[in-house]
Amino acid sequence: MKKSSKLMVISTAVSLFTLATGTIATALVNASTKNNQENIMQIDQIATKQLSRAGYVFRLSSNSLMNPMYRQAEQVEKYSKAYVEQLVVNKILFKVTEVNSLNKHIMVHIIDQSGKYQGWVSLLTGIYNVKALKRNLKPLVKAEFEVMRIKDSQGKKAALKELIKVEQEIKRLPKRNKEIGENSLLELQRWLNHGNYQFIPSLMIGQY
Repeated sequence: MKKSSKLMVISTAVSLFTLATGTIATALVNASTKNNQENIMQIDQIATKQLSRAGYVFRLSSNSLMNPMYRQAEQVEKYSKAYVEQLVVNKILFKVTEVNSLNKHIMVHIIDQSGKYQGWVSLLTGIYNVKALKRNLKPLVKAEFEVMRIKDSQGKKAALKELIKVEQEIKRLPKRNKEIGENSLLELQRWLNHGNYQFIPSLMIGQY
């Protein structure tokens, strides 16, 4: 075989190898992206069930005036500041019906009991749970806050040691609030185990 022919064969082989490896790499990236999106969607679905069970216990926080309320999860169209301010002033109670975190922001869809008011806000800064303001529940909220703070600063192992204080506060709760405390403990344990902020205990939304 002539030298030029050999070079052509080698060049063709290299090109085919490059094309093949490039195609494989692209396929792997696409598969990884798809798997990641599916994982996020699954987390969002679990979080949606958790938060929707809480019922109409959320109000727009004063932060909502700084962090807009949107008509879509993709944050394309905002409600006017005056509209949101009126909802804050009127202390409208909302329920979370959906969690969406595909755009790197954890957004929740909220709707009031009449169905008249609804929109998308930030889970972490847009709403708060009114039950956390109850005098009987404040010690529990404080104990859960400390567990979450320790987890973020010292890690899961250190935080787990503090759970006993949460359990002690639940025992001190009046009977009518024990179910709230027990559910919150289960949600806190889920958050500790998974570390996803979609799983933040519903009682702690707006507190941490």
